Amino acid sequence: MRKIFCCFGLMLGFFMAVNAQSPNIILVVTDDQGMEMLGCYGDKNAVTPNIDKLAAEGIKFNRAYCTTPSCSPSRSVILTGLHNHKNGQYGLGHSVYHFRTHESVKSLPVLLSSAGYYTMHTGKLHVYPKELYKFDASIETGANNPVKMVANFKEMMAQKPVDKPFFLYFATTDPHHAIGPNKSLPYAPNRFGNIDVGHEGVNELIYDPEKIKVPFYLPDIPEAKAELAQYYQSIHRVDEGMGAMVKFLKEKGLYDNTIIIYTSDNGAPFAGAKGNLYDAGVRLPFVVKTLKNGPKNKTTDAFVAFTDITPTILDLAGVYKQSIERMKESAAKDWTWEYPSTDTAFHGKSIKPILEDKAKEVQNEVYLSHSFHELYQFYPMRAVVTNQYKFIWNLAHPLQKSKYRGRGESIMDAAIFNKKLENFGTRKVKDIEKRPEFELYDLKNDPQEAKNLAYDKAYEALLNEYKAKIWAFQKNTGDSFYKMNEE
Repeated sequence: MRKIFCCFGLMLGFFMAVNAQSPNIILVVTDDQGMEMLGCYGDKNAVTPNIDKLAAEGIKFNRAYCTTPSCSPSRSVILTGLHNHKNGQYGLGHSVYHFRTHESVKSLPVLLSSAGYYTMHTGKLHVYPKELYKFDASIETGANNPVKMVANFKEMMAQKPVDKPFFLYFATTDPHHAIGPNKSLPYAPNRFGNIDVGHEGVNELIYDPEKIKVPFYLPDIPEAKAELAQYYQSIHRVDEGMGAMVKFLKEKGLYDNTIIIYTSDNGAPFAGAKGNLYDAGVRLPFVVKTLKNGPKNKTTDAFVAFTDITPTILDLAGVYKQSIERMKESAAKDWTWEYPSTDTAFHGKSIKPILEDKAKEVQNEVYLSHSFHELYQFYPMRAVVTNQYKFIWNLAHPLQKSKYRGRGESIMDAAIFNKKLENFGTRKVKDIEKRPEFELYDLKNDPQEAKNLAYDKAYEALLNEYKAKIWAFQKNTGDSFYKMNEE
């Protein structure tokens, strides 16, 4: 009987934690968008006034890292606060890949819903099994038209109980490869979701390939410009969706009490970016529009890892401690789960103190863990990023790194072989395909990660220090690939 009352008290406290005055929270996750592909981050190609305005009305993070640069694994980390090697979503979940999140995991929407939030999702989900990521309302259609996704949001909001705050997971397919090649254009670039007649409600922006400035990590060739013109058009469509979302929130008087987090799942879908732990693959846009009285027009170099997103949102909602208890209670049913500390069940930390201007940072390093994209793209890597250095441990370094070619969708990647390029941007093609066991980069003096210091005798002590960091990280987070590091 006492146990029943304790459980009842815990549940009552959980539901009492939120009310109509609790902040509404929107998490926007685009698909395959690198950090540099927004105007607020200094990209001269991008026309993104609505996203730029969100940054001006909150905080822009310069050092936000996804922990794994692949769709399903990254999204699982975003929605659980756990590295994918712990939550089980090692790789893509659809088709023959069939990677799945462990049944004992309590996801962000489930925790928020049980705490009294009305949880909604529109667009892409791409984590499995779906019942572990259950929302109170979900409309997956229209993921290539963010303006249509806002219409979905309006439809779900009409069903929301008036006394509940809401959480919306707004996940676009843009700017991912989609709808095949446009054969009417030179070089037949992938459409990236663009259609000839334009998407309903969207003021499409057509880019001139000749005016595109190619990022340093990509080859400055006509194929690259043709593909990037389509890519940026898709990003502009996302910006149109953000404008429609803000307009709706303001019309309903919800804007001031709504936190909007804007980010992506991984970097651009090109060789050397997506599927890699170089900054082009893992360093992503992270913009937080704060509440009415929160900090504005602020830029920070504080670290954010994607394992931080779930604990941060739970903390902003006021249900962080209760959620930890729910996580531990569920995990206790799985004998493989062990937590190294008693104060958290997540691998990340809440960055709420930064968002409230009460702290400059909450951590001085972040850890990255990648194993799969598709099944044949098995190439486990672990990394640590500190204020000055990035250390990558290629656990399967004897293997050739499988090229990310998007199933033949990227004409830019195909040009590596068709034109027999020696360099792909600032990297040599051979260095993209075959990696050494260790990579160490001085990010302050070599931001393009061009000079590997791992085999320089002068950095031997630092290399050993960072190897020890990776070992400890793997052990503390239950990484089964830890055994690949054993002597």
